[in-house]
Amino acid sequence: MKDIVPGIYNIRISSIGFITKTIFEIEVTRAKPSVIVVELEPTAKELNEVVVKAAPFSKQAESPISVRTISSNEIQRAPGGNRDISRVIQSLPGVGYTASFRNDILVRGGSPQKTDFT
Repeated sequence: MKDIVPGIYNIRISSIGFITKTIFEIEVTRAKPSVIVVELEPTAKELNEVVVKAAPFSKQAESPISVRTISSNEIQRAPGGNRDISRVIQSLPGVGYTASFRNDILVRGGSPQKTDFT
């Protein structure tokens, strides 16, 4: 594609018979081409019979509330993070920290002595 303004983009790839995939924070620059290789998983299956029924509620895929994914671009752009993952994580809600000479990260009121992360 030509005439794309440099920046950071999210790309969604979909095709009939395949699972839709989204790739987040693709950096587009004029300095070099952005090459993205995507493999879509097929969903087509051979069926003998299909029965379609209306459901009263649509159920969406659930993801745990506590899961947070941080990309390298987000780490670089975080204000005051200075490209340091520890500082970026400390700025998230529910995350605390100890003295500056230690590298403890406290999540939702945990303590530095807690070692099991189950």
